[in-house]
This record gives sequence, C-alpha cells and structure tokens, in this order.
Amino acid sequence: MMVAKGKCMLKSIRLAVASVSIALFAASAARAQALADQVQADAVAYFGWRGTLDPGAGYANSHLAAVLKDSRFIDFVDQTLPAMGVAIGQRSPEYRSLAMASLDVIRAAIRHPTAVFETTADGKPRVAICIRGGEDSKTLIKSMQALAEQLPLDMAPAARQEGDLAILTFNYAADALVLSTESTGSLATSPAFKAAISRGVADPAVVTYADAKALRAMIDGLVHSEAAEASWSGYTKAMDASGLSGVRSFAYVAGFDGRDWRTDIFVDAPQPRTGLLALSESKPFSPDLLKRVPADAYGVTALRLDPAKLVATIRSIAIAANPQAGDLFDKALGAATIAIGKNVQTDLLEPLGDEWAVYNAPEVAGSGPSGAVLVNKLDNPLKEKQALYALTTFLSNSARTFLGRKGINITSHTTQIDGMTISYFGTPVFSPAWTIKDGYLYVGLYPQAVLEAARYNGRSIGESDAFAQSRKAVGGNAPAAFSFTDTRATMPDGYATALLLGRTALGFNEMFLAPTNEPFFPPLGPVMAEAAPVGTAAWGDEAGLHWRSHSPYPGAEGVATLSLSSLYIQNTSMMVSILLPSLNRAREAANRIKSASNLRQIGLAAKMFANEQPRTQALPPDCGSMLAEEISPEVFLNPRLGHTLPPEVAKMSPQQKAAWVNAHSDYVWLGKGLNDSVEADRPLAYEKPDGLDDGVNMLYGDTHVDWLTMQSAKAELAKVGVTFP
Repeated sequence: MMVAKGKCMLKSIRLAVASVSIALFAASAARAQALADQVQADAVAYFGWRGTLDPGAGYANSHLAAVLKDSRFIDFVDQTLPAMGVAIGQRSPEYRSLAMASLDVIRAAIRHPTAVFETTADGKPRVAICIRGGEDSKTLIKSMQALAEQLPLDMAPAARQEGDLAILTFNYAADALVLSTESTGSLATSPAFKAAISRGVADPAVVTYADAKALRAMIDGLVHSEAAEASWSGYTKAMDASGLSGVRSFAYVAGFDGRDWRTDIFVDAPQPRTGLLALSESKPFSPDLLKRVPADAYGVTALRLDPAKLVATIRSIAIAANPQAGDLFDKALGAATIAIGKNVQTDLLEPLGDEWAVYNAPEVAGSGPSGAVLVNKLDNPLKEKQALYALTTFLSNSARTFLGRKGINITSHTTQIDGMTISYFGTPVFSPAWTIKDGYLYVGLYPQAVLEAARYNGRSIGESDAFAQSRKAVGGNAPAAFSFTDTRATMPDGYATALLLGRTALGFNEMFLAPTNEPFFPPLGPVMAEAAPVGTAAWGDEAGLHWRSHSPYPGAEGVATLSLSSLYIQNTSMMVSILLPSLNRAREAANRIKSASNLRQIGLAAKMFANEQPRTQALPPDCGSMLAEEISPEVFLNPRLGHTLPPEVAKMSPQQKAAWVNAHSDYVWLGKGLNDSVEADRPLAYEKPDGLDDGVNMLYGDTHVDWLTMQSAKAELAKVGVTFP
C-alpha cells in the first residue's frame, strides 16, 4: 500500500531532523488506517481496510500466513468472482452489467486499500466508497460508473475519480469534492480519531470508527423533525436514562500482534457512566467461581451482571420515554408475580448473584454445545430455590394447559441424587435441568450435565496453563467479562463441519455459476499447527469501555466451535419440530375418532334410558342420568382435551358419580325435554368447544355422529335455537 503523498509530506521536508521523525511516524499511522488521510475529519463514520495485497508488516510471519499458504482464496477473488459475473450474465442477460460491475467492485475492495465513510450535508447523510485500485483503477472506475447507472436514482449514485482513487458516492452533489480535507483536516489527524484507535495495534489491517455524538445529532434531528414535542422529550430522556448520551465515539481496530491476530473495541464513554453502561462492574471474579469450572474446559465465558439491576434500569428507561410505561411495566411484573406465586423482582431476580459462568468440559457432559453448563454464585440460595420451584411448577402447568389439549404432555420432574434435588423437564432432544448446591445454581440442557457439574471437585480452569496464557495475552485489569476457547481441542470437529458447509456452498456455486480452485480452505495440518487458545476480555476504566480479543488468526474460534454435534442438534431439533405436528395430527385424528365413539355411546345410552320410560319415552334430562353399568364416567371426558378421570371418582356412590359427570362432562347434552321420537337430524349433544380450534363432533337423533367445522356447528345449533359458545 503506497504512503499518501500531499501537502503534509511537502511541509515535513522543510522541518528539522526531529520534526522529520515525527512526520514519518504520522505518515506510517496514515498508512495503517487505510485512506484515513484522505477522509474529512468531520466524517461521522469510517471503515478502512488495507486490502489483501498489503495486509500489514506483521502478516508475513503470522499464523494467518502459515494457514493460508496452501489455500486458493486469492484464486477465488481473482478468477471465480469475475467468472460468476459472466455466468450470471449468460443466465440472465438483463442482470449481466449489474452483476459484473458489482463483482468487479467487490473484487477490487478485497484486494486494494478501501475506505467507506459517511459525512453529512444539510442534515442529510452522504456516503462514499473509495478504492485505491492500482493497476485495476481503469477498469474499476468503469465498473463503478456502470453500477451507478443501474442503482436507484433516489440514492443519487455517481462514480468519479480523484487522484489515484476510484470513488462511488451516494447523495453527493455533482460538483461536491469528496476528499477535500482543507477546511476540516483529515480524519487521520483528528485528535478524537487518534485517541480512539490508539488503544489497538499500532499497524492495523482493519479500522472502524464512528463519531457517536455526530451520529446521535443526525438521528436526533430526524427524530425531532418527525416526532411530536412530547415524544421528542421522551426520546431525549430515554437516551439520558440509558446512558447512551454519554458515548462520544466508537472504534474497532484489528491487526497483527506478533504472530497473532488482535482485535480491540473502545467505547469512548468517560466516567461517570449511567444506565446500561454502568451495569457491569470491573472487579475481580471470585476465585471460588472459577474453581467450579474444570481444568479441561475448552470453552468458558464469565460475566458480571446483576439481573435485578438490569430490570430496574430497563424500567427507568421505559419511564423516561413515557411515564405510563412504568405502570405497564409494573403491571406486567405484577401479572408474572401472580402467575408464578413469587415476586419476580425480590424473590426471583434479587437472590441471583452478579457472577455468571458458562462452560463446556468433556469430563462433565462430553463435547459440543449440548454439554454447556451455566453457573451462578447466588446471593440468597434458599430464596432462589423456592422461586425456581415456583417458576418450574408454573411452566409445567402452563405447558399442560396449552399443549395438553393437543395431546402433548410436557411436565417437570425431580430426582434425588447425592443429596441434591435436580429439577428437569421431559422434552424431546433436550431435558433442561437445574439444581442448587453449596450456594451455586447449576443449569444445563440435561440432568446428567447438571449432576456432574454440581459434584465436580477436581482441578479448576485457573490451574490450566493455556487459560493463564490466554488471559495474560488479552490483558484487562479486573474484567467485567472474559472468555477462553482452546481451539486445539475442538478444531478437528469444527474444521470438518466448516469444510462440509463450505464445500456445499462452493459446490452449488460451481454447479450453477463458476468453478473454484481447490483447496479453497487450507488443509487441516496447518490449521491445527497454527491453532492456539482464543481469549477475550471486557473492562471499564475512567476513559471508557474496552473489549479485546486475541487469537491465532481471524475466524479461529468460529471454525473451532462449529461442531458436527451442534449441527446434529439443530437437525434433530428441526426433525422434531417437523415430526411433532405430524404426530400431533395423527394423535388428533385418533382422539377425534375416539370422541365420536364416546358421543355414539352417549346416544345409545340415551336410547336405553328412554326405553325404560314406557309411558313417555323421555330422553335423559342430563348426562349423569345415563350412568349405568353400560356406560362409565370416562365416556364423558373428551380425549381431544387430554382430560383424565380422577382416581377418587371410582370410590363415589352412584349419586356422587352422576353429580360429578354433570359438573365435569366435556359434552353438552341437548336432549332434556325431548323423547325418543326426536327427528333423526336433530342435534342431541356436541363437544364443548373450549380448547378446540378446528371443529367439533356432534351427535344426532338417530345416534349418528358428524364432524363439523366451528362455523357449521354454529349454524346447525342455531336451527334448534341453541347458541354455540
């Protein structure tokens, strides 16, 4: 990538030797931030990328270079992308020019120094894409012009060339200078920009920067112009309550740190921070929490977060936006409190601690995401246990109420092992479970994982050398959150999955568009040889909020954690989601037939009752009157609703059984006052529609049963003066 030349360099030549050294340093910084020296200092947002032709001085000896040595990624950029444009043009001639122009611009942006930035004029956003195309400049500007001609006119697209840069603009006036820095200076010399990115690597490959105050002012202008004064006031108060009004800028910086790849994010939000920005405290985690995480854990994430404070903060933001929202918020919490039987805020959230950890360890629940375990150091274990039992009961009862009528039974269970009570749900694929032991809450996807996690008493993650090295590389004094992933442990499985998914995509592309030179992905050998632990940390200080990641190469953690087991779980879950409705439909059909049989038995019982009334031939006045040896109380329960006969009914007297049936029958009897000479097509009984949504069975005078939609049933009953519920 060429060092930018201009007035700054001409002036630096006239300076003394010491000044020359400073100028050279400044020029090096400008080189590191792709084209930042060409962008106005008042840009509200900026993205810079060095390009694959010059990713930085650290690339040659990096893990990434060693991994990509046998990859044909550049062939994909140089050969496959252009071929894809040609293929699209052959298949759809009307899109040929658009496809080829778009892919040419994408190819150039991948290879060469590129900047995308936004400025404002008269309150309107203006966006520019600048590429220093080098030998590709001539074709690049033509591609940009072709692309601009086909984009919507309301975006005011235009292509132009300034110096050695090809530029695609949106919403710029035809005579506006895109890269004029004389009045504002360049972004590379902006104190705010330099301060924001100074916390990252010295020679970044990628930089993203946003002037949060300027962006907020632009958004504020749009909101204020369209909102009523009350809404505008609520908006500004909500921004203040959330703490977001205290954010001055945002910076993302990534590049090579020795052989590794480092990423830094900095949010310029000085103390005192309020609202959401003040939720996570930066203070040391309890050593006892890390003792709960096994030494062989290949992935662990720890976080400081107080759920009760989070809910209270969200409530204060809602009230700031609209005072009435506080009442709605409190009513929602009140409804949840009534439903659960415990105060959500004081009984469920406040007893939780603010130290959380989630980990995967083979010796606890095997490999893969299904073995993940969550641990929380409780502030009040007894109170939390009582609240969780109430919540579990509520969820179980709710599932029984809403799904039981569909024939799906999801219930909670408890089991006693090693003095622990483990609660879990009996569901397909997963069986979510929790327990509390020694003041810690353990939650997992299976009771087995929770059991092993709760009784683990071996070496902890704090004794792992890989974990210690990762934490040291990331740094961060007393982080509010951190994570660790040993990519070496899961890379073979993750690599196989990435290869499968990647080849699937490339294969379809080859079938319909253009071939790809293999190997597109590097072989497993160098991937494993260069694998190393990945660590992240987040913390706050007087200046703002920080997040840092340290990995062997970009994407290492993503590939390593993309396991076949996770795909299996997803596919199994999908199959279950597909099969359950099918099984449910089959069960519904069977229950519908069984319910029709119940109505048929009720009709026959009514006939027998009428035969025993020789003078009047009267039909029974209610359902209970039909009970006899030939018909039992179970007949009056609709299997479509999942109702079962309580055991105590069997011990009741005949009179008590009759009263119970009249009170709990799932069928409505219409035969009171009629006799056995009733018309064959007159409705005598039907299923209570509560809990049914597609239709009902209906019994007629000649004891035949028909299936009717809800609308048809309503019309049928209206004929005899009965209102359908």
